[in-house]
Amino acid sequence: METHTVTRAPLVRMSIVRDILYFVEQQGVERHLLLLDAGIRPEDVENPELMIPRHQVDLLWQAAIHATGNINLGLAMGSHTHPGVLGLAGHLYQSCPHLLEAMRCLERFNPLFGTSVQIKVLETEDRVGLRFSSVGSVGRNLGARQALDAWMSAVRHIFEKAGAARPKPALVQTSCTRPEREAAYLTHFAPARVELFAAEDVIWYSRADVEAPQITSDPELYRQFLTMAREKLDAQEGSDSAVAAVRQLLNQTFNQGFHGIEFIADKMHMTPRTLQRRLQAQGYTFSQILEEMKQEMSFKLLKSKQYSVSEIAYMLGFSEPGSFSRSFRKWTGTTPKHFMN
Repeated sequence: METHTVTRAPLVRMSIVRDILYFVEQQGVERHLLLLDAGIRPEDVENPELMIPRHQVDLLWQAAIHATGNINLGLAMGSHTHPGVLGLAGHLYQSCPHLLEAMRCLERFNPLFGTSVQIKVLETEDRVGLRFSSVGSVGRNLGARQALDAWMSAVRHIFEKAGAARPKPALVQTSCTRPEREAAYLTHFAPARVELFAAEDVIWYSRADVEAPQITSDPELYRQFLTMAREKLDAQEGSDSAVAAVRQLLNQTFNQGFHGIEFIADKMHMTPRTLQRRLQAQGYTFSQILEEMKQEMSFKLLKSKQYSVSEIAYMLGFSEPGSFSRSFRKWTGTTPKHFMN
């Protein structure tokens, strides 16, 4: 029997649509005309949590560009974005200990904004980048191009405000194939070097800049927002989420210590290879989830003040307290003892 894989259409959260509408309205364009062209109901715009098909947002971008005459609309909109516009995720990024962790959180929780753009952290010895990929776009899709531009421009703007060193990108690679737009990219990402006609869309920073502390870092707020973001993402992915199921099992069996993928896969009645494949389909690996759970459990145990730092280190599976302290500092920018107090 022939089997067919059902592919879900890429979705975009309505909060993104609201941002587009607000920005274009500031330029004198009436929203009802744009919504009519995009086939979006005005009443739906009132629900920022609603997910709509990406093709409608593509049509909205096209209508907005036609109305404003600005082919660089995505770049312009991104440069006016601030963390508050991103809601819970924006507050999480601000509270991270450094920009590298903010980048990892951006990759991890990007599905909260939809499934039309995928974000991946890329690391080399001296640079760290964020790659933005449009999902399901065909050919030179104008709306998809604007969405990528808006994301990249927003990241540059937000990171520059949050980083202690006011970091600027070192290199911006864009798959845009229109040479007449080069000046706009150079302006928005100055003083970075810009490469048009690139194979991927990536914004690169020096490792030293993204590992420097954020001026907005707050360990306690980071813990709270991280927990809230995970809960929101689990709820969004639903009961069929392999990631949510693994987290639940790791939580339930924690009194026996954190188990490996073989144990968890057996509990889920599948092979480790099948489980890893399902996790990868959601953008995760088992080791990623395990580290996240160690991080989350360390917060709870330290705040309970029932155990010493050494006891917690061994409970979480670290070989010695120093290893736990180094990991904790990487997660939060502070020491376990300081966090406990």
